Amino acid sequence: MNSIAEKYIRKETLPFIFCPGCGHGIVVNAFLRVLDKLNIGENEMGLVSGIGCSSWAPVYIDMDCLHTLHGRALAQAEGLKAVNPDKKVVVFSGDGACAGIGGNHLIHAAKRNVDITVIMMSNYIYGMTGGQRAPTTPYGAITKTSPLGNEEHPFDMYKLVTGAGATYYARASVTHPIQLEKAIEEGINHKGFSFIEVLSPCPTTAGRNIFSFKTPTEMYDWYEQQVAVLKPGQTDYTEAQKVYAKVTAPGVYTFDLGGQWVTGLRIDPDSVGGVPTRLDGVVLNPVQPWYLRFVPTGAQWRLLLFAPAVGAAFACLAVDVFRKK
Repeated sequence: MNSIAEKYIRKETLPFIFCPGCGHGIVVNAFLRVLDKLNIGENEMGLVSGIGCSSWAPVYIDMDCLHTLHGRALAQAEGLKAVNPDKKVVVFSGDGACAGIGGNHLIHAAKRNVDITVIMMSNYIYGMTGGQRAPTTPYGAITKTSPLGNEEHPFDMYKLVTGAGATYYARASVTHPIQLEKAIEEGINHKGFSFIEVLSPCPTTAGRNIFSFKTPTEMYDWYEQQVAVLKPGQTDYTEAQKVYAKVTAPGVYTFDLGGQWVTGLRIDPDSVGGVPTRLDGVVLNPVQPWYLRFVPTGAQWRLLLFAPAVGAAFACLAVDVFRKK
């Protein structure tokens, strides 16, 4: 254990319960490094969380911690700040608890510009409860509660919180820890409501159910390719993220996304020859035709083939055990 962990971690709570490949541990590490850099003592900050995988984060940190109901962390944090105005207050939450169950608390805390920092770990899904659709789940994604494909578009958290009144917003990824640390540091130092959206991979549920990744490594590689690190004022993206239009007919420009999932699309004039372009019927991640939704995938075919055999084997074993008794 390094010196920073020795200083801030509650050793009796170890080991972490995060799944292999979960990004939340990286968020905790980045947060601890910021605490050490700012030399924040255990009595100078209060941590608040609710229910969910992300809510375990403050449990491991040796500071005052308030563990509350699902989606109610922000309401409790406002109360904590009201009676302790000199104490820094940080909320750890998942995208489901923060933008879904606690959505009203989020927009009103932002509207009041309360001097607290929210670190929302977004993994596109409700992870702890088994993989249900969240407010950030991509359009068309297959989840436990959207087996035919998500028919709702995800929240744009930047527009949501800044539109409500937040005075600081940052978006970072666990695949870029230096930028993540900077965002957390700026958020903690900011006077007013600061919101940090952290893209944190969930290989166990989102990785398998939404993106069909076979390993955490595959998921992290995808995240790293999708994330563009922008400097202040910069709006450009990496070449790997750019797709240029092809002329498929006179005046018709087509973008080939290569069958990849995308969570947003920005079209620059240069990509369509610098001419004024009218966009008709742009659909990202379209839902499959209804009849294809009932066709099993390769993994589902394997499950259908082997599950009965495994079940029969266990049944025979149980019968054999009872006979011996």
